[in-house]
Amino acid sequence: MAVCRNGHPLTTATTYRAPSDPTPRCQQCRREAVARYKARRRGCPKPTLDFERQLFLLAANGATDQEIADRTGVSLGKVTWAWRRLKRELGGRDRTHTVILAIRSRRISLADVPDRKVQQGHPAA
Repeated sequence: MAVCRNGHPLTTATTYRAPSDPTPRCQQCRREAVARYKARRRGCPKPTLDFERQLFLLAANGATDQEIADRTGVSLGKVTWAWRRLKRELGGRDRTHTVILAIRSRRISLADVPDRKVQQGHPAA
């Protein structure tokens, strides 16, 4: 009986072959690989680009897309495209939900978001 690269028995019913990987894997190896991948994803968040970080921080302070575009020096189209991509990636319903999910996934921290009242010169309550 044939075995996979990890020694598990290979049958036609349990063989899995990725398009990019010509070496066959059994279903058990595939499940283990998926579990390792998910554990890595839970353990450490995906690194956030500087532009994405600015996008999240400015949105958390209530900036509109046009204000974000003006402050970062990019076009309004790039800002809206980035929001669409980040919403899809994080599973957000709208901008606010996406910012909350970014905080939960540790892409930004609440400590990075300055209090808006203090910025405008109002005393903190």
